[in-house]
Amino acid sequence: QIYKAQHQVEAVFSEWLRKLCNSWLKEEFYFQAGAEYYQRSPNRLDYGNGYYRRHLLTASGRIELNVPRGKRRRYKYTLFDKYKLTARSLKI
Repeated sequence: QIYKAQHQVEAVFSEWLRKLCNSWLKEEFYFQAGAEYYQRSPNRLDYGNGYYRRHLLTASGRIELNVPRGKRRRYKYTLFDKYKLTARSLKI
């Protein structure tokens, strides 16, 4: 019973962490692109072009991320380094 409860808590935490990281990536994309998806703005530098999947190893396990992709520019995200599998700033 204890093992099952602990496993459920870890699963809930992992899902929460995945959602947090995906939201973080979206906000970084919006900031770098100059506008959100479907938002018209004279400050817009790029448009969204879907996502690509990426796996990230954290102290609490492996999570799958949907990383926003732009049409014209390449983006650098603070959550992870390019070609690295582990999170730079997540020590969770």
